[in-house]
Amino acid sequence: MESNRLNLAFSSYTNMKNIIKLSTFFCLLSIASSSIAQFENWYSIQSGTNTDLWGVSAPTQDVVYICGSDGLIKKSINGGVNWSTLNSGVNLALFNIYFFDADKGLVIGNNGTMLRTINGGQSWISVTPSGLPANFHFRGIAFVDSNIGYASGGVSGLSGKIYKTTNGGVSWTALSLSSPDVIGSLRFLSSQIGFASNYDGDVYKTINGGNSWTLVPTGLGVLMFELDFSDNDNGLVIGSGGTIIKTTNGGNLWSTIDGGVTDYLSSVKFYDGNNAFVVGGDVDENSATILATDDGGLTWEFYYPLENRLTRMTFYSSSLGYAVGITGALMKYDNPSSVGELENEVYCLVYPNPARHHLNLQLNPDYCNYNIQVMDISGRSVLSNQFNNTGFHTIDTSALSEGVYLLRLTEVKSGKTLVRRFVKE
Repeated sequence: MESNRLNLAFSSYTNMKNIIKLSTFFCLLSIASSSIAQFENWYSIQSGTNTDLWGVSAPTQDVVYICGSDGLIKKSINGGVNWSTLNSGVNLALFNIYFFDADKGLVIGNNGTMLRTINGGQSWISVTPSGLPANFHFRGIAFVDSNIGYASGGVSGLSGKIYKTTNGGVSWTALSLSSPDVIGSLRFLSSQIGFASNYDGDVYKTINGGNSWTLVPTGLGVLMFELDFSDNDNGLVIGSGGTIIKTTNGGNLWSTIDGGVTDYLSSVKFYDGNNAFVVGGDVDENSATILATDDGGLTWEFYYPLENRLTRMTFYSSSLGYAVGITGALMKYDNPSSVGELENEVYCLVYPNPARHHLNLQLNPDYCNYNIQVMDISGRSVLSNQFNNTGFHTIDTSALSEGVYLLRLTEVKSGKTLVRRFVKE
């Protein structure tokens, strides 16, 4: 069973994870003074399910689709605030989902499941390729445009294949690449150049639209789960045991990067130039990990935002993204459009986030006099206070209702502002 292979691969990392967790607070302090993209812009939202989630797609700013075990597909038309359950017509695990726009998309999963919709998920039609071997499971999906796309998968421990469509997923043709294990991830940079990775630690490259593939051995022999590129030269592949490998020459050579964790890393996305996130977690403890880089993957910062392991991530834009996970875990990355003039001058650590009874603020001591305003998502002020002559302050949040809030700090002397987001639970 594929799940047994994964659990065995990660069980040996539990002790190291416990050691790392002891240093999380100190790591967060270093993050606060870092230029790395804001971890506090990730926050938990409700998915309305306890089912394990494996895929997410955000074709527009407001429309989001998620998929998971037992044939689950859910849709939101207001950025994840509310969700409706769609009838997929299957009860198998659905591991990936991709939408071209709000209406047209595909979902793939176990036992060769491949479904297509053209009406926003109201109905689904099977477009599974013919001739699939028994126990073939789809895992990766990538499209160059609305017509040309690729889907990958395989039989765990035995073989991996890639299929190509030229008509938006209506029909599929098997490509010549044969892998010794499941091909779990695909990324195409153009109609000709693409990459694939498998569960045996191999990376493949094509320069002719998938007609032929070149094997680039990594020598690692670990489960590789997802890859992504910021441009034609610079890319990352992530996998089990905290594995991160990086290329700077279009995938011809790969070097191992220390991300500072030993967790199961399941999804990687570049979202703005050299800025990228990686999500995953500890399989045994079912805890989440998010890593961030602002230098293309050379260095990383990390933290543990919630209990449930994250499995996949997507970005609609550089300021809006989503991550899904085990037991219905769902997080949203929402970078406020205006972060304020103090953003590059001071650090501000806000914790715990989510908060229950209180919220702590840690700032550098150069700026000590602030007016504090807490606003709900409608922009209504719900709390105000003043922060004087100290680098540490606590806000009583016990009277706030559950939800997402913006914290605005205004430096008294200069009038400059800084904005942070937090969740009250």
